[in-house]
This record gives sequence, structure tokens and C-alpha cells, in this order.
Amino acid sequence: MDYRNADGSAAEMCGNGIRVFARYLLDHGLVRDLAFTVATRSGPRRVRAEPDGSITAEMGIPAILGTGRAVIGGREYAGLRISLGNPHLAVLTGRPVGDFDLSAAPLLDPAEFPAGANVEVARITGERHAEMRVYERGSGPTRSCGTGAVAVAVAAAVASAGAGPDLAAVPETANGTWTVDVPGGRLAVTLVGTASLLTGPAVIVADGELDDAWLAGAESR
Repeated sequence: MDYRNADGSAAEMCGNGIRVFARYLLDHGLVRDLAFTVATRSGPRRVRAEPDGSITAEMGIPAILGTGRAVIGGREYAGLRISLGNPHLAVLTGRPVGDFDLSAAPLLDPAEFPAGANVEVARITGERHAEMRVYERGSGPTRSCGTGAVAVAVAAAVASAGAGPDLAAVPETANGTWTVDVPGGRLAVTLVGTASLLTGPAVIVADGELDDAWLAGAESR
């Protein structure tokens, strides 16, 4: 699977994208098994169809890289830098996430994020439950971000465990499943040891065809 942002740039990984890709392969009979591996720019990722129709994707080992900062709506916020193959800054806040203005790209320190990052603002709303909004690198504000949901679950788990940002992985005491609400719906993130799983619905809502002549011309430019 290759993934392109809205501006045409390549992303290393997309958690929701790989689940929709899996749904497409299954619906069109392009894979035989309900569980299979997809190659991505971040390495192989195992996916599987669940009995309820949702798709689960193995998201790899979340790497905690320490604290970072972003300027959002003219105000600076601290967050946790997390990599899931692509870079994230997860900002935990006590305010409803709808209060944040994500119409403009958050300002990041290039020393912390030389390749940019997805920025999530999140609030813990209950036991292993959080809400989030995201500004995605190369796309802007979106209704959901799968890797971002995992980053938020990691940041929330670390905070709930009372651990500092100097660890490299989620503490074992924080293992479990987090529910993460996004504007587009609800995702489940399971943290198990050093691994992470993302589960949620994946529904094809439209399809289309690429014109061969147009594609040949686009590839030649």
C-alpha cells in the first residue's frame, strides 16, 4: 500500500487507510484469507477482518520520543512526540477538543520535527476513553487519523499511569484498550506490551476508475 496526502506528498503509514485498503481487497476477492499482511513504507502490517465487519490493523511499536511543543491558534502547547512510522505530537488538554482552532497548520519546531508531524489535541473523557481532533501533515484538519488515535491512546496511557515522558515505550501497567472518539466516529486502540492494534469500521462509500490515457500522461510528467 502506498498512501498520498491531499497535497500529493507521501505518508509513511495511514492507520485508517490500511483498514479501508483491506476492506477493498476483501470486497473484491483479491485476498483469500480474513487475515493478511500489507507492505507499507513503515514496514509490513498485519490486518484482519472481525466477525462484526470491522477491521483490525497491527500498528507496530509506538516509539515515545519525549516532549515537544506546538503553537495552535497563537498559543503554545506541550505534548508527547510519538512515532508510529510517521511522526505525531499528541497534546493532552483539559478543554473540549472542539475549542481548538485547527483551521491553520500548528507551528512546530523543525529541530523536533524535521519532516513535520500530525498534531492531535485530545482530552481524556473517562476510563480508557478519550476524544481527539487532528491536523494531518500534508492534508490539514481531517475527520479521523488512525495512527493519530494510537498516538493519543499512548499519550493518555502514559499520563494515566503517572509515567514521565522519558520512557521509550508504554509501561506494562498501561496496557489495555482505549476508546478514541474522533469527528468521523469511534476507534478502539489496544496497547499490548510493545505492540498496538487499531480497530474500527471500514466501509467503501464510493468507487471510480482511472482513465488509462490520463494515468499515462500523469506518469510522464
